[in-house]
Amino acid sequence: MNFQNFAFFISLTFFIFFDKFLQIQSQQQQQATAIDALGTRGVAPSSDIALNCAVMAEYCQDNTYRAYMQRCCATTCGNAGQQTCADRLGHLCPIWNARSSFCQSQFYPNTVKADLCAFTCSLCDLRQQELQLGISSNGARGPIELNCQQLLQGAGGGANHGELVPPVEAQTVMGGTAGGPPAGQMQPMMAPQAQQMRRT
Repeated sequence: MNFQNFAFFISLTFFIFFDKFLQIQSQQQQQATAIDALGTRGVAPSSDIALNCAVMAEYCQDNTYRAYMQRCCATTCGNAGQQTCADRLGHLCPIWNARSSFCQSQFYPNTVKADLCAFTCSLCDLRQQELQLGISSNGARGPIELNCQQLLQGAGGGANHGELVPPVEAQTVMGGTAGGPPAGQMQPMMAPQAQQMRRT
């Protein structure tokens, strides 16, 4: 083999490997873009709805009120501009659906699919309804998340119109329905520390 043939062979080998490398890089970039796109389908950006969100910022990370606060005080809680339709288990949902047709399964109710994999299963509308009703995947009612305006009428605690006064957890369980908050005055939100002490 002379030098020209050897140089041609090396150049061809390098070109083939480099081309393969670029193909792999392109595929990985496409996968990363697809993963980054999870949860960004067509739901309007969030913002603060209540007027007193800044005063109530401590509740953004409280387990009982987190979802409620993120809906009513999205800017204060750092969720402004984020979309509300997303897979809660984003890394698993596409895999479950590809391997075992999770989204088409008759075994799991649509409410479970919407709670865990709303984006992958195209159940964003159902998930939005569940959030408004405060339903979790096990069917239990979470903190009332109807829509913030229903709780912006100054109920409980002498709040001014436009201020957020969410119900305490007990009222979510003891009273109220999917259609509305509990009858009568709603108690003002307890401080997270007081709530923890009450449970123990």
